Formats: sequence, structure tokens, C-alpha cells
Amino acid sequence: MYIHSYISKNEVIGLLGGHIYETNIPILNNNHNEKVKYLVVSKIYPTESCVHDPSDRLKNCEISDNEQIRINNQIDRDGVQKLAWYHSHPFF
Repeated sequence: MYIHSYISKNEVIGLLGGHIYETNIPILNNNHNEKVKYLVVSKIYPTESCVHDPSDRLKNCEISDNEQIRINNQIDRDGVQKLAWYHSHPFF
């Protein structure tokens, strides 16, 4: 993600893939035992924004429908779950 945002002057966007795990050890939280879930990110899927106007691309980004489908298919092939999306804030 760092390299993806570092090499671009514009806002960048992408998806994160990996796995969700749950502890087998109950954790005491507010007098209630809870199992803790945690995420392990193992794949990063950078993409280009479909915003075309150069001035808009400085501060806005969006994944096109076709890119979303392409990445979802790759996530399925990689055997991971879609965990989150990311984007940068180059001017904030």
C-alpha cells in the first residue's frame, strides 16, 4: 500500500484480502467472556481510480465496476476473504 500511494501524485485505492480468525481463549471484557476476532492481511490488491478529471483525482477515488469484478475474481482464486478497502490522502 505504501509503494502504491508513494508512486502516485493522485489519490489511490485498493482492496485488502486475508483471513479472519477467532481466539479459542475467552477474554474478560466488562465482566463478560468474549472471543476476540482478528484479521490477518495477506494480499493487497491495488487498483486505479476511475475518476478521470485530474483535479478531482487529487482528492477523490473510486473503483470501477469492472475493476471490482476483476479483483473479486482474483480474491476468489487466491482463496482469501475480502477484508477491507484502502485509499490514500495525498494532500491531507
